[in-house]
Amino acid sequence: MFPIEPSLGLLIAVRVSGLLALAPGLSGCAIPIRVRVAMVFVLTVLLAPSQSGHAAVEDVVQMLRLGIRELCIGLALGIAVRTLIFGAQWAGQMVGNTVGLGAGDTAGESSGAPLGRLLELTALAVYFAVGGQRQLMAALLESYSLFPLGVAEVPAELSHGLVNVLSQGAAWALRIAAPALVAIFSATLAAGLIGRAIPHLETVSWTASTNTLVAFAVLSLSLGSIGALFPAELEAVWAALSEGWRPGPP
Repeated sequence: MFPIEPSLGLLIAVRVSGLLALAPGLSGCAIPIRVRVAMVFVLTVLLAPSQSGHAAVEDVVQMLRLGIRELCIGLALGIAVRTLIFGAQWAGQMVGNTVGLGAGDTAGESSGAPLGRLLELTALAVYFAVGGQRQLMAALLESYSLFPLGVAEVPAELSHGLVNVLSQGAAWALRIAAPALVAIFSATLAAGLIGRAIPHLETVSWTASTNTLVAFAVLSLSLGSIGALFPAELEAVWAALSEGWRPGPP
């Protein structure tokens, strides 16, 4: 027998579905639909006993409003942790576009962004290595204490938390990309000065190659820094989200 009213179980499943729709490593096409449905069912069953004290929902309109609220909360959780992965991808795209590696087949998932894809996969691997999926489940449990079932209004704190998280993610992306961009700018400036000092030396022919080598060298160092700094950034994201979600003083 299911340990909770079916209507409440459905609401739990909606929040979990929103989270898994954007959770790193679980939302891509590599995970079959049946596996994701099974994960939603298992998590719903595990969470159900903790939410059994709420009254069942019998009104269809009320159920729809509650479902929209639960979906928004789940998506907010998924966006929070996905921000760091997107930040690493964005940093790689910025560097790739700067050195001329941004062109490619626009039909692909990682079209024109080989460096972005590299940093994205690196951040994803570090995310699982440091136990980010466990922190995500802990945040899901905490969300039920902050936003319990049975309230129809979408909490305004969601937007506050997401603003904090997006700011954190943008700063993370700039910290990854800034060293490579500064190195590329310095190499281009040096090539320009050499070209002015030695007019007969054709700097254009080797400037692009030099910039690419510099970018790859600096990004190689950045891969190690991602592994070292990612746990602290993940903690900072959850802290920013939790701070935005907790109501302030009246």
